[in-house]
Amino acid sequence: MQKWLSEGFSWKFALVLCVLVGLAYHFLVLERARVDLKIVTKTECNFKIYWAEAGQDFAEKRMARIRISPGREQYNLSMRSLKNIERLRIDTHDFTGTVALKHLVITQPGHKQIQMVSESALKRMKPKNDVKNLTLVKGGVKIESSGNDPTFEVTLYPAEVQATSRIDEFYRVAILCCIILAIYATVTSCGGNYSYVILCLVVALVLVTIMAITSKSNVHPDEYVHVAALNYYKSHWLPPEILDEKVQSTYSPYGVSRLNTDEIYYFVAGKFAFAFEKMFENPYTAGRMGNVMLLLAIILYLVKVQPARIMALPLLISPQIWYLYSYCNSEAFALTIMFFTSCQVVLPDSTLRKYFEQKSLPRWLVHGVTVGLLLGCLLLLKKNFYFYTIFFGIVALVSFYNLINEAEPEERKILYKKLVILTLMSVSLFGSKKLVDYQVNGLHKSLLINEAIAAYAKPFLRPDADAGVQMQNMMLKSKGVTFTEIIRDYRWGERSFRSSFGVYGYLNTPASGFVYGVFRVSALLLACYFFITIFVRGSTINKRYALAALVISGLLVCVSAYHSWTADFQPQGRYLFPIAGMLFILCGQNVKVLSERWLSLLVVWMFCLSTYSFIAVALLKLPRNYLL
Repeated sequence: MQKWLSEGFSWKFALVLCVLVGLAYHFLVLERARVDLKIVTKTECNFKIYWAEAGQDFAEKRMARIRISPGREQYNLSMRSLKNIERLRIDTHDFTGTVALKHLVITQPGHKQIQMVSESALKRMKPKNDVKNLTLVKGGVKIESSGNDPTFEVTLYPAEVQATSRIDEFYRVAILCCIILAIYATVTSCGGNYSYVILCLVVALVLVTIMAITSKSNVHPDEYVHVAALNYYKSHWLPPEILDEKVQSTYSPYGVSRLNTDEIYYFVAGKFAFAFEKMFENPYTAGRMGNVMLLLAIILYLVKVQPARIMALPLLISPQIWYLYSYCNSEAFALTIMFFTSCQVVLPDSTLRKYFEQKSLPRWLVHGVTVGLLLGCLLLLKKNFYFYTIFFGIVALVSFYNLINEAEPEERKILYKKLVILTLMSVSLFGSKKLVDYQVNGLHKSLLINEAIAAYAKPFLRPDADAGVQMQNMMLKSKGVTFTEIIRDYRWGERSFRSSFGVYGYLNTPASGFVYGVFRVSALLLACYFFITIFVRGSTINKRYALAALVISGLLVCVSAYHSWTADFQPQGRYLFPIAGMLFILCGQNVKVLSERWLSLLVVWMFCLSTYSFIAVALLKLPRNYLL
């Protein structure tokens, strides 16, 4: 059995795949109903839909919920199969006020579609509680409530809950199986040792380059302040004075400038953009090219260093990662630094290992300077990437401890000296940044930053603003919102997940709910296979590393959620991307226990989903410049 799980194309394995695909399609698609909703509100609220069979009462365990926000109309959610359901209860909102329901459509393969649009909604939705008035308006139904729990009941017709012929669904399953088998055949034909990773990253690079060149200026999150910050370093070597009016354009509406952080990205990107500004007249395009080149650098490294290819697998599973490389931001730089630092503690022939093993002075010193600069950059990333730094530090210290134990007594002193030298070189880059900041802004930099916030922040975005003036989603804890409500009602987890797997622009260009549903199941399967395999078949030390990664990742998730609760509600998946750095290391360390066939199949499937999302949503929906 081990042979057909790990070598070449196997029809037995292909049959297992087809069975799994068929079962997944049955339970996740055929046995689920999709609710497409179009509703308008001026107040954040919850929309709920309950279902009950004959003789059942409505209950919370038979309910689907979604958070409705001002400024957005289209929503979709999932509920159980319509089979045997007799009644629905619809709670349109949970406040005293008015919403406009434009349409409500429930669809399930093999069932008649349920439509409640305008007049049909008035006829089918029977008011029960707290409904003050129903008015037919242009494009929908206006619902005015007299309390916080307006509810409607809908009785389903027998034809709507009885399944019809599903022969079309067998055709769809057959097509899906063909796609999966084509992916499987392609992966196996590329040979072993994860050779296909390079090809996949080249595809991602092409998509990223198209996005970087064709997308309009400032259609990506906060890009205008990122570009303003790196433009400053095109012609400067020292950071500016914090309240200097010349850099006022670098301040965001929150009164924060990227030039005032400890990140080294803007200095590096500014010098890189200077080299590209003659090639691209648009400063945004010139600024984006630095991140595109970072992705190219990873590909070139993988061409040369075959053992690193498995470590690059996390770069293939999410279009949000590719998106970061397509515009000006510091997260792409951080991802690149994490990848190359991970290679240093995993690969047997890394620059770090050469530094400790070589004895001739010029060579080990050159290697030491190279690694020292890389580790110094690790200390100058955004604060959320410190969680990766902690995990990296644990792995690096254990590796050094093992190296000391294997060395002869007379060699240990040399290794300790090299460790001290490497540490000093790494810290010196961080210290130099701090020293330069001190020379320009003195010891009271934090006070000056607070003054800048007071001077440049919009009144409704200031942390100390009155609750009546402050933006609704800021400082939610002080406004009486509980942490449970952040998770349940504000859907922090769902929003964070979606923005980890393809929400583009200023978080206003999402994919469909179905795409995220497929991503969710695929990511869960991949995570379960990955960690269960390590805990079952991995070595003791790698099991401990995996446990440490899960704990540190959990802490990162908690800190991100806590920040959304206590400061600014911004559930963005990119804040959680330090987890990718931990996966780089775990992939490299467990290459012998992870099945290349299973792992590759799951990763390439998610790569195909990512490619679809990036093309169909990001490239086609975001505003762009036309080259011709």
